[in-house]
Amino acid sequence: MTERIKKLNEVQGEALQALEDHNFRGTISLCPGGGKTITSFKALYRMRELGLIQNNAKVVFLAETKVREKTVWEDEIPKYKNLYGRDVLSDFNMVFHCHQSKPNGIYNDFADVDVVIVDEPQDAATAEYHPIITRNKCKYVMGLTGAVKIGRAHV
Repeated sequence: MTERIKKLNEVQGEALQALEDHNFRGTISLCPGGGKTITSFKALYRMRELGLIQNNAKVVFLAETKVREKTVWEDEIPKYKNLYGRDVLSDFNMVFHCHQSKPNGIYNDFADVDVVIVDEPQDAATAEYHPIITRNKCKYVMGLTGAVKIGRAHV
């Protein structure tokens, strides 16, 4: 394991612990390249280990653009499988939506969803899209942002 991977694992571990301390509701704030998406996958498996969610749990990944779907599905998920030997798409029922698709209507304000992951939640903080976050009834909601303000990792 390279020194960079060791350092990333340490910082991601702090973020994961902060999420767990807040019952997996909060925003992972790490610098760009810090592994926010990887950390969200680690959180899914931690939640499963704790019995908070089951195999095949319904996970909605929300992002600003469809390009992000490609990077998550084609880059991040295979990277996680390569690093940790776990296949996120086989273990969880994960679907992707853009904020603009207003998936809260599709999912009844996410009441029937186990986990919502919101990439760059500040991009959804508009008059039109904020209900995705503010009216979200899902028990577990994780935001991912590279807009780091202070500290190394925080929720």
